[in-house]
Amino acid sequence: MFVWNPKRVSPRWNLLLFSFFLVEPLTVWSDCSPSPCAPVRTADTSYGRLPLRFEPNLGQFDKHVRYVSRAAGYTLFLAEDEAVMVLRRPSAPSPMLLPQRPDAPLEETQEVVRMKLVGARPAAGWQESEKQAGVSNYFLGNDPTKWRTGVPGYGRVEARGIYPGVDWVWYGNQGKLEYDLAVAPGADASQVRFAWEGATSPRLNG
Repeated sequence: MFVWNPKRVSPRWNLLLFSFFLVEPLTVWSDCSPSPCAPVRTADTSYGRLPLRFEPNLGQFDKHVRYVSRAAGYTLFLAEDEAVMVLRRPSAPSPMLLPQRPDAPLEETQEVVRMKLVGARPAAGWQESEKQAGVSNYFLGNDPTKWRTGVPGYGRVEARGIYPGVDWVWYGNQGKLEYDLAVAPGADASQVRFAWEGATSPRLNG
């Protein structure tokens, strides 16, 4: 049972509860006596369990963007020959904390890191797989022609032939963002080269 009392909840929490209810049902007990209260799921915990989602650009972003993926701490934009990651570090302790006013943005610092595939050609085609439940809706401004509704999400996308015989594959692995460069038999892997912008000291780990 979902207990809702708008007179006792501030507008800020109205928005938070509404956003969380779209993720999964929330159960709230108004009175826990005589038995102890069961643990209540928090929005942070549920958000962290969601699989990575890649959304195609249907006009809600710049025309150069092909797919967008979001997670706690960053937003990824995939273009034809580069991946742009906007890293953010909220000043508040919780990433789900909302401002008191709708027009008050969160205070945060952002850094942009670009990973460009040098010498890559436009992909022969993009392929989506592992379609996820649910859709996203974008209501941009007051012009309905700019609104985009029913945007699907996928767990895996790949750019075919980004180099001759090489595909660029993006997916989530246990909540972490990963990519592969799939080299076909006989293809030359040495043609793959990276250029970084915004990263001060990129390195390979173990």
